[in-house]
Amino acid sequence: MNVRQLMIVWILAIAIIGCAGYSGPRTGVRLMEVVPYSPADDARFAAGDYIVEVSQTPVSSADQIHAIFETAKKSGRESVLVLVESANGKLRFVAVNATIGLQGMKFLDRQ
Repeated sequence: MNVRQLMIVWILAIAIIGCAGYSGPRTGVRLMEVVPYSPADDARFAAGDYIVEVSQTPVSSADQIHAIFETAKKSGRESVLVLVESANGKLRFVAVNATIGLQGMKFLDRQ
């Protein structure tokens, strides 16, 4: 193979990986459980999801998530934007009521 062919193969491999939803190693805080009929369940969070960012801040612990929600409540914000990575690798944003917070979620911090 020449350099041009290798470049084409490399570009195609990246495109295939991207289409498959691979985004690299998971970061964030994993949801171990979502209580049925809870606000978290109503917002369509699911066990196995990862909370990646809260208010555009990357998170790595449940304590950090709770602190961001407390700050939002104290500043009078109505909602907090949460970036979630589903178990299948898809990313989505969820607006969560700052007062209710993450009721119904149980976390496992990444080690």
